[in-house]
Amino acid sequence: MKKHDRIWSYLFSLGLTAAEREIAFHLLRLYAYYGMVYPKASEFTEDAGCSKRSFWRAVAKLEEAGVLDRINRYLHHRQISNCYRLDKLILCIIRYLAEHSVPFTDKFTQVILRLTASSFWQTIGRTRVRLRDPIPLTLEASA
Repeated sequence: MKKHDRIWSYLFSLGLTAAEREIAFHLLRLYAYYGMVYPKASEFTEDAGCSKRSFWRAVAKLEEAGVLDRINRYLHHRQISNCYRLDKLILCIIRYLAEHSVPFTDKFTQVILRLTASSFWQTIGRTRVRLRDPIPLTLEASA
């Protein structure tokens, strides 16, 4: 089974529909290419044939699932495009792939997997994930 299919399975386990999984893959492609995600619904909807509203509903569903973080941006006190962080989604996908026998050889991923070995799925909801930071994982205090 290819990694794409396993990622598709993970997104399915989040309860995403086929269209929502396509949108998640679109966001992942943007992240892989640009390193940041400033999605434009119009660009995706022209190619994929879904409405802008469906696109934003899928983004909201990923945010509600806790795997996507929205960063509201302002310029001169006016709202501009939001930025989205996919770090937690990427970490969940990596963990899911590792648990389903996909080998990772790069040192960074191996270190991250070791850091999250024992209690990943119990603590990921309370974990701040910033993969580019010197300390990529920080457990947030419980309320």
